[in-house]
Amino acid sequence: MKKYFLLVAAALSVMVACQEKPETPIEDAKIVLSAPDDNSAVEATVDNDMTFSWTAAGETGDLELVFSLSSRLVNPQTVKIEGGSSITLSGREFMDKVIALGIEEGLETRIYWSVRPVAGKAETEVRTLKVTCSFPSIVLNTPDNLITIDGNAPAFPYEFSCVPVTSIEEYTLKFSLDDRFPADATVSYELTDGRWTMDEDRFYGLMDALGVRGSNTVDVYWTVTSADETLVVSTQIRTFTARKSALRNAVASWTFDDAANLAKAAVGEDMIFHGTVTAASSGCGAGNGAVTVAAGKENWLEARHGISPNGGTGAKKINEYTILMDIRVPDAGWNALIHTDVDRGGNEVSILSLSGDDIGNGTCGLTYNGEWPVTGYPVIENHWHRIVVSSKCGVHWDAYVDGEYVLCGNVADYAQFESGWALEPEGVLFCADDNWVPSQLMDIAQITIWDEPLDASTIKALGTVSEY
Repeated sequence: MKKYFLLVAAALSVMVACQEKPETPIEDAKIVLSAPDDNSAVEATVDNDMTFSWTAAGETGDLELVFSLSSRLVNPQTVKIEGGSSITLSGREFMDKVIALGIEEGLETRIYWSVRPVAGKAETEVRTLKVTCSFPSIVLNTPDNLITIDGNAPAFPYEFSCVPVTSIEEYTLKFSLDDRFPADATVSYELTDGRWTMDEDRFYGLMDALGVRGSNTVDVYWTVTSADETLVVSTQIRTFTARKSALRNAVASWTFDDAANLAKAAVGEDMIFHGTVTAASSGCGAGNGAVTVAAGKENWLEARHGISPNGGTGAKKINEYTILMDIRVPDAGWNALIHTDVDRGGNEVSILSLSGDDIGNGTCGLTYNGEWPVTGYPVIENHWHRIVVSSKCGVHWDAYVDGEYVLCGNVADYAQFESGWALEPEGVLFCADDNWVPSQLMDIAQITIWDEPLDASTIKALGTVSEY
């Protein structure tokens, strides 16, 4: 009985509460849409402002403008109306709303719009708009698509620019190795007056920022967007092929240009001179210095390359490397070039040299461990030549003269992984024989070392001494 009495009391309490707080409808509230006309065709652009108007009767309270892809105004985009009987949206504001609905550029889409109370209800209507969305379009100007920017044969500066768009005040230039321009792999710069000039320093700064290592070519994508990232724009994407100068990637280099300190390194540690090493009578061009290494086995150069063992599991030597030498020889006799044993022991080591014994006529050819001369591309007396050796011991060991491929090392017999052709961590010798044949006098204008085997195209791009 007591339980029944409590239930009745609770029910009465609810009835009283409902009578105390009745829902208050908006009486005689009515909203009639005026403009734009129903089913109007509209082009949504940042320059095309849109005005919406209506008349309201009764107590409507605060109003909002509503856009939706559904006639029932489901999942709408809304704009609060601050009084009055009309509201004008800037082209940008209107575009933001219709883009938020999921409208695609260039595709005519029917959207529904209305004006309604923020709270409560009122009699209103729903109209349609046929909307075609046109994003601001940025047209790229310079440079042309698919150009090559080669650090080995530079043509700096390059100007990156776009055709100005009236509705866009500030621009951002973007570079990436991915044509989707992911945020964590994109490098951005501000365009000033719609243009950005790439000089050599900016080029290498960009390559470093993109994580480009080594001297191989890469495809770089670029585009220009609005600096206002909330503004949706239509833009283009172009690409260029980029290659860093091999000389910029060197781990050690000596140019012998400092008359006060001929051993001074341009990159890495200073060269070590042994015996008689003096300034040459002339370099390979105006302003370029050189050294003369006197004839005789007691005269040579010792370089600390600073490369850690590489090329494979368990490596104790430098199997992957490239060495460049700019040389001039007055005598086409025996001229030692590269010696891989810093102790000059002569055992389990390799020597690249020049020999005129089998050629004569004032020329000499590369000799591989003294076993055979290469006659395909001779080195001429009293002329500057660029000798390049690219090594990946166990795979290849190749030599080039003035960019031309002249010698393939015998991997099976000599240039195996960890063989005598691999450099020792302590360094490498130049103009040093194996302690039994004295080398001839030699002029050297440059020695540069890389910790990677440069490919044929990169070596070709290094050119000759006269082009350097």
